[in-house]
Amino acid sequence: MLETGKAWESLDYFNKAVELLQSTQDAHEGELHHNRAVALHTLGQTENAIAAFKKALQAGLDTPDVHNHYALTLFGAGKKAYALRHWRRAIDLCSKELESNPSVADELVGYYSNIINAMLQSFVSFHLCTHKLIVTAP
Repeated sequence: MLETGKAWESLDYFNKAVELLQSTQDAHEGELHHNRAVALHTLGQTENAIAAFKKALQAGLDTPDVHNHYALTLFGAGKKAYALRHWRRAIDLCSKELESNPSVADELVGYYSNIINAMLQSFVSFHLCTHKLIVTAP
């Protein structure tokens, strides 16, 4: 649903899933929190998204996707040092996967590319905005 632009509906489903999860222990807890965090981020609810990303990590979901999405959210919230830490973790996890499973090289190179592009776009946007503020300041 998130991919189709239905973030509010997605968030509703993820919230209901989290409520159900609280009554049972589920192996997919981290994934639910991650998907909920992405929906919250999409809706501009940054602080709630950050809290949901933390829950995903606490539930043991330690994947490049989680760290990359979390980094984008942190960077957007002005928490650049934390964002870099999570981008670094995403890249480290990709490297480990490549070492243990060389057959996924093409897929991981694409994923590395996406992470690095996300980092660069975030920093370029930030610096252009900062430069614009400096240049237009009285």
